[in-house]
Amino acid sequence: AKSLSLVASIKLMSMFEQFSSRRFLFAAEDNPGCLNFLLDTFNNLIQYQYEGNYHVIYTLCRNKALFDNLMNMEFQPESDPQPKANSITPENSSEQVASRMTSFIPTEDWFNKWKSDLHINTVARLLDYLQPHVENFCASNGITSANEKSVMNFLKNTTLVGLLPVPHAIVIRKYEPNKFTTLWFTTYIWGVFFIRNKKYPLWEREKIKLFAINVS
Repeated sequence: AKSLSLVASIKLMSMFEQFSSRRFLFAAEDNPGCLNFLLDTFNNLIQYQYEGNYHVIYTLCRNKALFDNLMNMEFQPESDPQPKANSITPENSSEQVASRMTSFIPTEDWFNKWKSDLHINTVARLLDYLQPHVENFCASNGITSANEKSVMNFLKNTTLVGLLPVPHAIVIRKYEPNKFTTLWFTTYIWGVFFIRNKKYPLWEREKIKLFAINVS
């Protein structure tokens, strides 16, 4: 993405806050993989699309504590019950999948493996250098978070040459259809049809059910 908006940047950070939480990470064995995919997104934006994505960079700087918490996270089995709410399981998934997700018991070996494999070095290097500079700039110029234009200009004039790790090779991941993505796309597409046809409805809206919410 050559230029993500402020809204998109905040949404990405909200997703990171969710994915990096202990509750989510310890809910299912493969959940840390989702966190790594998101970290790869940040890494690609930093290494290859820094120019034009200053909203993302500023949002990262303002949420440095989330990355610090992730890097400082320790394995605490006595306080890591297996919650069902944040495991990645669509509402209509099979009972067999749900059972597998909720029966997962984290181990220290599992924790150490994914923790050591986190793709967080690029983001950490960026934040260690840039976040204090942004804070000092805002403090010395009396800039609040509401005046983001000045911060954007500051970031444009800040170079990271020689500070970041050697750029990684771009990883191309091909889309592989599965029942989870099919469910998501189907719900999304029909949701768009429904929302954009309110003025001249094509159906009786009272009889339309786009999705169901199960409360556990």
